Amino acid sequence: MQKNITSRYSTLKISVLFILASFFIFAIKVRAQGEELPGKTINALTGLPVPFVSIGIKNKAIGTVSDSLGHYILSYRQDEISKTDSLIFSAIGFRTVKMDLKQFLNGNKTIILKELQQQLKTVKIKAEPRKMKSYGRWSASLVFFPAMYKTIPKFSDEKGREQASILKIDPDVYLRKLNFGINRRHFKRIKLRLNVYGIKNGIPDHSLLDKDVVFDVSGSSEQGMPKVQTIDLRPYQIEIKGRKEIAVSLSILELQSLPGDTSRQTFFIPSFPTTLRSSLYRMKSEASWQKVSSSHLLIGIEVSTMKAKKVVEEEQKEENQDEITKVDPEISRALYGNNNGKRIKVADGEIYYETYG
Repeated sequence: MQKNITSRYSTLKISVLFILASFFIFAIKVRAQGEELPGKTINALTGLPVPFVSIGIKNKAIGTVSDSLGHYILSYRQDEISKTDSLIFSAIGFRTVKMDLKQFLNGNKTIILKELQQQLKTVKIKAEPRKMKSYGRWSASLVFFPAMYKTIPKFSDEKGREQASILKIDPDVYLRKLNFGINRRHFKRIKLRLNVYGIKNGIPDHSLLDKDVVFDVSGSSEQGMPKVQTIDLRPYQIEIKGRKEIAVSLSILELQSLPGDTSRQTFFIPSFPTTLRSSLYRMKSEASWQKVSSSHLLIGIEVSTMKAKKVVEEEQKEENQDEITKVDPEISRALYGNNNGKRIKVADGEIYYETYG
């Protein structure tokens, strides 16, 4: 009888341990599973949807963007967040909404945004002559693929991903055109947002725009080097005064893949390889900016400007669209326009180039 009691006790002990282990494994799986919280962004005054609101957890690569009807789905894993995290909803022309994540999780997922009261201003182009200038660079015969972009999860939400380039400018400029290089072969259609930031401690700080600049770019199956896309900025009447440098950025709002494409290629604005420049990148609207070394982002602006003082000759040379950069002799012969592209491994990524013959 003593043996039966001992045997039953041992069996019960094993069963309890098995149940506890199963519960522990289940708890880990639940914590690692993804959560999806749907919601909507609404204009407090009109009750209408607020489209393309940037949504992000402060200092984390977690977030999304509401669609054209104000709908959003915030995806995250429980092991990535803390209930003391700050969740931020921001849109140009509206007051930023900030709340603890705990408050959001326990509350209404419909977010009400209040419009900022802004004085209507008209940019007047004076009759006196204004000089036409360009800042940045938007075409190249060599394209750099930074290695850090390969760390982007293929099944992450592209919405909110942002790239920026810091440009030195004259003190009084009126923005006329945005130009940027783009590889169209990995998507059917993409919706992008232009933003212009002030600079603080070498990184983008706050937006200088009072109008949302959103536009679509159509893709294709065309191979080859990135093509230049031009956006007319004159309807937005953007004038920037009193600044020596700005950050010009593009962020993804929506991306529609090509039919049947299962490769999940990561989209990004291409760069030109140069040790003289760095570009900036962040996964989501509230994530920290990361510096991408040896990367001259193919983005720039055309402006009209009133010259307040003589520009330093070296600055003119640095920002000249026709800047010549010395490269390795083996790839300096690369010419634009041929589809027989090749890649060269370098320390911080890959260089793509094309040659004739």
